[in-house]
Amino acid sequence: MNACSLGTIALLLTSVVAGADSPIFAELAPEAAAFRAELDHADGVYRDGEFLRVRFQANQPLHVYVLYHQADGNAVMVFPNAGRPDSRLNQAGLQELPARDDVVQCVIRGPFTEEAVQIVASAEPIAALEAALTDSPEAVPVITSSQIDAVCAAHAASEGLAAQVLTVSSPAKE
Repeated sequence: MNACSLGTIALLLTSVVAGADSPIFAELAPEAAAFRAELDHADGVYRDGEFLRVRFQANQPLHVYVLYHQADGNAVMVFPNAGRPDSRLNQAGLQELPARDDVVQCVIRGPFTEEAVQIVASAEPIAALEAALTDSPEAVPVITSSQIDAVCAAHAASEGLAAQVLTVSSPAKE
C-alpha cells in the first residue's frame, strides 16, 4: 500500500498488535516488497519509563523509518537516529528497532494518552527523512506530523514504499 499520511493511514492499513508466534512472522513471499511490524508489548500498552521497541521483518533490504507520533503533533524519529544513523536494513529475519543494545532508546514518558508509531519502509532512502537526521542537533530528530504527511504524500506514488501504523496507549499514572 502506498498511502502513508498519518491522518488517513489508520483507515487504510491494519494495525498489527500480536505476539511473536503470530502469523505476521510467517515467511514473506520473495517477489513482494513487503514488511511486517508489531510492538514489543502485545497489547500496545506502555507504562511510564518502559522502553518501546518495534519488531520488524522484511523480505528484502529496505530503508526503514520508525516515527513516534506524540499527542502534541510532533513525531520523533526513533530509527534511524544519531546512534544508529543508517536507515538501510540488509539483514533478513526478525529485528528490533531500536535494538536493546542501541545507544538511543525510546522511553515512554507523559503526558499519557493514545499515540501512534508509524513505520515507513522504502526501497530507496527518503531524502527528507535522511536530512532530518543529519540536520538535527538532537540524537533523535523531532518533526511535525504534518511534515511527515507531506513527505509521505510526495513519495506515495513510489514503487516499493509501504507504511504501517501501530497504536500505543499509556495509562495515567496510578
